[in-house]
Amino acid sequence: MSTVFYRWGAGRDESRVKFDGTHISVFDLKRQPPLQLNSLAGTYASSAYVAAAKQGKKELDQLAEDVTSFSKTLRDDAQLKAKIARYLIASTKQRAALDQWT
Repeated sequence: MSTVFYRWGAGRDESRVKFDGTHISVFDLKRQPPLQLNSLAGTYASSAYVAAAKQGKKELDQLAEDVTSFSKTLRDDAQLKAKIARYLIASTKQRAALDQWT
């Protein structure tokens, strides 16, 4: 794992990006998510951001709009929220189910 510290333009704040390998291009560096999230949801969010960033600003704006819209829909629609919640299983229950098979 390698780390690069960088600062864009005249900005005072320094940022850090971790990556696998020995080098990273400036173009790849600019595609990195502005906030690194260390969770399963964060991994998916980072992947979506990087994929949209590779396509361009228009796709990043569309991704932000889609996520905001989905979040609002989920917050406002109790039935949809309940349906999605049925498919979310706590990790302890997942382990217990797997332990039954081993």
